[in-house]
Amino acid sequence: MLLEIIMKIATLILLLECTLSSKISISQEIYELSSELEDFAVEIRYPDSSFQLSDEEVKQAIKISKMLRGFVLNEMNLIIDYNDIKKD
Repeated sequence: MLLEIIMKIATLILLLECTLSSKISISQEIYELSSELEDFAVEIRYPDSSFQLSDEEVKQAIKISKMLRGFVLNEMNLIIDYNDIKKD
């Protein structure tokens, strides 16, 4: 039950703080990017609301997502070739 509640309120910032900050140094830039990306997630979380994202906002969200993915993969010492991933 507690896990369900945590998952419902989990944010990128909370996840950074709870899981990573005690193990690695997280730059202010990563926190700022996470916060910016969360702004997009909040809009999407409420399906009854009507909103439109511009092409620029979509591109920015994708760019930030890729940067955060790169940060996490780097910290985990993982290399993933996304060109090699096959879609089903």
